[in-house]
Amino acid sequence: MRKHASSHVQVKAAGGVRTLDALLEVRAAGCTRCGATRTREILDECKRRLAASR
Repeated sequence: MRKHASSHVQVKAAGGVRTLDALLEVRAAGCTRCGATRTREILDECKRRLAASR
């Protein structure tokens, strides 16, 4: 989708984004927005990874 949309058009991923890794994959694919029902779990995992990397 990113290939076919103008650069000023934001691309949203929704449905199936349930983990931090899935979120990072759709971001790498060019999505600028994400709809996720497991936001709390994703943010908790992000915090854990950041704390572990310090």
